[in-house]
Amino acid sequence: MLGLAAALGLLAGAGMALAPAASADTPACLVINPAAHASYPDLQAAVTAATPWASLLVRGTCPGATVIGEGLTVTGVGGSSDPATLTSGGAGTVLTVNSGATVTIRTLTITDGYTKGGAGGIDNSGTLTLDNVTVTGNSSEGVGGIDNYDGVLTLNGRSSVTGNDGDGGPGGIETDGGTLTLNDWATVSDNTGSSGGGIGIGFAGIGSTVTLNGWASVTGNTAQGDGGGIEMYLGTITLNGWASVTGNTAQGDGGGIDNYGTVTLRGFARVSHNTTAGDGGGIDNESGGVVTVKDFATVSYNTAAGDGGGIWNGGTLIGAIAGLNVFRNSPDDIAS
Repeated sequence: MLGLAAALGLLAGAGMALAPAASADTPACLVINPAAHASYPDLQAAVTAATPWASLLVRGTCPGATVIGEGLTVTGVGGSSDPATLTSGGAGTVLTVNSGATVTIRTLTITDGYTKGGAGGIDNSGTLTLDNVTVTGNSSEGVGGIDNYDGVLTLNGRSSVTGNDGDGGPGGIETDGGTLTLNDWATVSDNTGSSGGGIGIGFAGIGSTVTLNGWASVTGNTAQGDGGGIEMYLGTITLNGWASVTGNTAQGDGGGIDNYGTVTLRGFARVSHNTTAGDGGGIDNESGGVVTVKDFATVSYNTAAGDGGGIWNGGTLIGAIAGLNVFRNSPDDIAS
């Protein structure tokens, strides 16, 4: 197998011959398959030619929509000034991972996707791991960043889903069925959606399991309706460690989380500094919803224009105590 150093040399040597012309501001796309000693001018060509479980290296800005249907690892090669980038140029979903495929994406930026349905950035129905990946600047009449439909989606390292726009759904991520896990310092931030500014769960009537570990965060998102940070229709959310839902805004209910499912805050998790024009500045717990606050987790410094600055409860509330672990919220800590 061709080693990484040799592959990087091939990247440099093959660039002039095989990459399409590009401006000085947009580095040309070059994709290397080290094991096959082959290079390609776009990612889809490399994916089509690859054998299962191949590893591909990407340099520059690669245009076009890419569909992956088998096991694959794709790693971006570049620095902060010239990150490896995938873009559809507004002509469809940037990356689609089909059911049955196990795919790892590393150190890539996925941007400028647009579609009328699904997600602008990534549609995933397989097993997809993002390691230090940025999904940004995508939009859709459905989901802005990532649509995880009955898939297994994991964000590791400093992966971020940020600055996406879902005109008819969640801004950052929608997950229906399967699982969504944010580890380490992964973040869903500064997205805008019609409902579920950051994350939407169970919109298709299929429950999903969502877990935030480490220092993972959902922050600075905005919903035109309910669920500034997270809109939960069906499923479970667990915040572990120092995970947080902070600084989100909803024009409806639930500045941080709008919940019809099951929410558990554990460890030192916090829901704080969220704002809503309706009820439940931190958490809006609707009929049938269950919210548990345990260990050292807190709900604090949230604001509602209606009732329940910290938590508005119409369902089941376990372990939440006004003035103790639910505190400094406006106009009140807990209301029902």
